[in-house]
Formats: sequence, C-alpha cells, structure tokens
Amino acid sequence: MYVTLATLRDCLQAVVYATAILAAIGSLWQYRRNSRRERTRWLFDLYQRFWEQKTLRGMRIRVDVGDTGFVKEDKDLDLLGELDDYLNFFEFIAFLWKRRELKLEEVRALFEYPLQTIARDEAVLGYVRRYSYDELAGLLTELRYDLQPDKLFVYGTLRRGFDPHEYLRSFARFVGRGRIAGRLYDLGEYPGAIPSELPGEEVEGELYELGDLGRQLKTLDDYEEFDPKHPEKSLFIRQQVDVSLEGGERLKAWAYLLPRKPLDARRITSGDYLELRDPHRAHRQPVEGE
Repeated sequence: MYVTLATLRDCLQAVVYATAILAAIGSLWQYRRNSRRERTRWLFDLYQRFWEQKTLRGMRIRVDVGDTGFVKEDKDLDLLGELDDYLNFFEFIAFLWKRRELKLEEVRALFEYPLQTIARDEAVLGYVRRYSYDELAGLLTELRYDLQPDKLFVYGTLRRGFDPHEYLRSFARFVGRGRIAGRLYDLGEYPGAIPSELPGEEVEGELYELGDLGRQLKTLDDYEEFDPKHPEKSLFIRQQVDVSLEGGERLKAWAYLLPRKPLDARRITSGDYLELRDPHRAHRQPVEGE
C-alpha cells in the first residue's frame, strides 16, 4: 500500500499530539499525587503539634475531665493564661477553616473530641463567647457542638417506677425510651455508668425534655452530687451523650456518668437497671435547689 508523505506527516503529528496529551495527564496526576502527599504531611504536622505540644497538654487534660472551676473563679492568672493558649490554637484552626485552608471534615477528623470537650463545658464555652474567640465560636456553631441540649437521659432511680421519678416528672416531659453507649454498674441503692466504645455495650434508660434548663440542671447537679467547680470531687459528672431512641432517632442529651470505672462494683451486663432492682428499693430523694 502506497503512503504519501503528507499522510505519514499527519500520522506522526497525531502521535506527537497523543504523546503530549499523555505526558500532560501524567504530569497532572503526579502533581495531584504530590499535592495530596504534601497536604497529608501538613495535616499530620498540625495534628502532631496539638497532641504533642507540652504547653497545651495540661489544659487539654483539665478541659477533658471537666476540671475548669478556675474559669468561673477568675483568679488564677496562670491557668487562665494556659486556657488562652489552648483556645488560641483552636482559634487558629477556625481561621484556617474560614479561609478554606481546612475542610470541615478534616477538622472533625483531627480535632472532634477536644472541640466537643470545649463545647460541652459551660464555663469554657462561656469564656469563648465572653472574650471574643469569634472564629472558634463560629466553628463550634458550624459543627453544631455548641448547642446546649435541653434533654436529660436517666438510667437509674429517676426512671419511671422508682420513687424519685415523681420529682422528675413534676418538671420534665417524657420523650421516650432510649439507650446510650456505656457500661452499667450496681453501686447498691443506685447504679452508675461509664462511657464505652465497644460494640454491644449499652445502657438502657429514658429521655426527658427540660423546661427551665439552668435552674433544673442546678437542682439535678445537687441531686447527683456534681460540683461543676470541683468535678474531681464529684460523685457523678454531667456530660453530653448521644441517645438512640427506640424509633431510631438520635438526640443529644445530658446524663450523669461516673468519673471513672468503679473498683468494687458489679457490672450489670444487661445494661438495664430495672431488670436488677425492685423499683421500691430505691431510697434516694432529690432536694430541689435554690
């Protein structure tokens, strides 16, 4: 078959064009691959800076366990300075998010837990708002971490069928039965629960809607022997939990959990205190606060 010079030239030109296109695609792929690597390295450095920086570690632990009574007392300038350093780190993270240098899902993946501990601590969250950590406040709102639940999850003697429930029903509206992730222990006249991330470890209880949130939480704090200023000395600690209702809906609520695993208490493997105790054996009576 006879091939003209023009045809051969066109074929060669097509090969050159195809090679150039493949080279461009390869360069773009390599660029994106390198960019992903660089971004992964940058995100890791950011993550490592927070978790390994000694100047942030002490305050991170305090906020984590709720040992933030110094915020309301407003006297210890050294601790308040450490809190400012801690919050300024997340103000910077929020600034990066606002400038679109960080994606929201990246913020969640790297810092979800410490941001949640900031949002669930009333004293620290109030400090964020009072001293104009505006970028951080906006990030918490975007993540929906700063929404204070108006609901209470109960799993012990405040449930229906126990005498103290009559007090709870006087100001709280029953929403439904539900469960939270956790382990339940028998402490004698009442139970106590700790959080758990293991599959199948759940605590059964009931969800209630509160009205006058501030006053009623103070009353419940007194009943559960929780002192927000000195959580380390408290019998229970009030924490936010995720409640799964029987219908499948998930809601945020307050619950009173043990600060640590009890040493000598028997675990209630069913997760349901009603299955263990005769309701009439419950004797703890709440006393309404001021």
